[in-house]
Amino acid sequence: MQVRKIYCDGSTKEACVVAGGASCFVRYYAPKTNNQSEYCAVCLACQEARIWARVQLGHGSLEAKILTDSLLVVNQLNGSYRCTNTQLKGWLDTLKSLIKWAFVYDNIRISVEYIPREDNPAGKILEKRR
Repeated sequence: MQVRKIYCDGSTKEACVVAGGASCFVRYYAPKTNNQSEYCAVCLACQEARIWARVQLGHGSLEAKILTDSLLVVNQLNGSYRCTNTQLKGWLDTLKSLIKWAFVYDNIRISVEYIPREDNPAGKILEKRR
């Protein structure tokens, strides 16, 4: 099984995804809260995973490990924390759909895991861009 690690982080102005030695940024039209931007970054990482899966088509089972320093996103996604904020609920539903459809249409399993901030290269890149 091929496994790809994808690091992500978000700030109030942009999201960053780092995978395979390359980084990608998305700048927001309107500022987001920290929690919204973390969700946005994880959704962007899911899209990167799906693109990678399409490039790897025919190479067997694929897995993407999305690594984020947002405990909120990880715990809301796995059900440990309830999501009561309506805006974040929309992001959570979108993220769940992206993960589901990545498996159904692109045959890639996506997991989202917590890593400490100091171990997140996407966060370090965002800090340098401020």
